[in-house]
Amino acid sequence: MAKQKPMSAAELIARLEKDPEFQEKMRIKEENRVAIEIKNRFEETSLVKELQDAGVIVEVNSIPSKEYVGLPRSISDLVNTRRRYPTAIPVLLKHLQIEYSQDIKESIVRALMTPDSRGIAFGPLVKLFKDTTDSESQLKWAIGAAIAETAEEADIDEIIELTNDQKHGQGRAELPLALINMQNQKAIPILEIWSTDPIVGN
Repeated sequence: MAKQKPMSAAELIARLEKDPEFQEKMRIKEENRVAIEIKNRFEETSLVKELQDAGVIVEVNSIPSKEYVGLPRSISDLVNTRRRYPTAIPVLLKHLQIEYSQDIKESIVRALMTPDSRGIAFGPLVKLFKDTTDSESQLKWAIGAAIAETAEEADIDEIIELTNDQKHGQGRAELPLALINMQNQKAIPILEIWSTDPIVGN
């Protein structure tokens, strides 16, 4: 029996384009995506307005032919901008304390992953990290990454304590980066111990 020839990518795409069940799934998926985007844009209205009032300017060129320079249209513009935005940090920290959906909260956290947040955002991020009980969520992981980005030398003991606390689960994954960035001699034996940890040692 002759071996069946593998289907090419073009053939697979052509078949899926004619598959009504697949097309219906894609239609529903796109509708859900648009609905979430509309919901998020409405939810972040006051935040974006305050960023604009603070004179924050973004420069986004991640999508060809859709480059943009100007006032932020969404919190995502801060996550993707090439420019620094120190005047946005107080606004972001204010809204970090407000109850938002996980999508918006995570975007605020990611927007705080900037050098201008060091010495300012570390404390509020640690509090949010401790208050976020779902240790396996993407939000918890993002907060941990932001903590590592905003930590300073004086925060080394707090980083060690958080990383050693197993209840934080996957949220601990990026915390050791803070010690690596510090290049503090105190961190070397700690990092060696963590190297065998299944979460932070990878």
